[in-house]
Amino acid sequence: MNHYEILSLPTPSGDGPPSPATLKTAYHRTLLRFHPDKALRDSELAVRLPEPEHGFSLSKSAAPPPTIDEIKHAYATLADPESRRVYDRDLLLRRNGAVTTPDGTLPSGTGRDDDGLETVDLEEMAFDEARERWSWACRCGEEEGFVVTEGELEGALVEGRSTGELVVGCRGCSLWIRVTFGVA
Repeated sequence: MNHYEILSLPTPSGDGPPSPATLKTAYHRTLLRFHPDKALRDSELAVRLPEPEHGFSLSKSAAPPPTIDEIKHAYATLADPESRRVYDRDLLLRRNGAVTTPDGTLPSGTGRDDDGLETVDLEEMAFDEARERWSWACRCGEEEGFVVTEGELEGALVEGRSTGELVVGCRGCSLWIRVTFGVA
């Protein structure tokens, strides 16, 4: 179960993440629903916390109920913009069949070609000699939204391959791109 499912929120799409008020309401609703000392029936819960504007559901699922720690962790991750951005990227890559390491994390540059990420060649990106980094403007308006350093490129190389790729997140929003590059 992912963090959005734990809090009975819709998985983000092009509409962006849930508002802080919606997230907080979902968190309190979920705590009240699953806390062993405070558990309320659905009818009591609806009276105490009315349905938010996006209409998440209180329906029961076949999955085991989340623990209080899982609920707190889901809220903490989604409430912090940077943590949510990283989590959303990992969720997108997992949903689209990305390869994971043995500990379940996602290595850089492992998304499939059909994962919905825009692909940009490193040669198309602007290089800043003073800072020794490449950048690409994001459609959110961030002029240097996507930034790549030499160290990140080296970390994304797979031994024996003549090309590499790296998945990079925007510094101003939750968008991601795939940067491809050749090895000289």
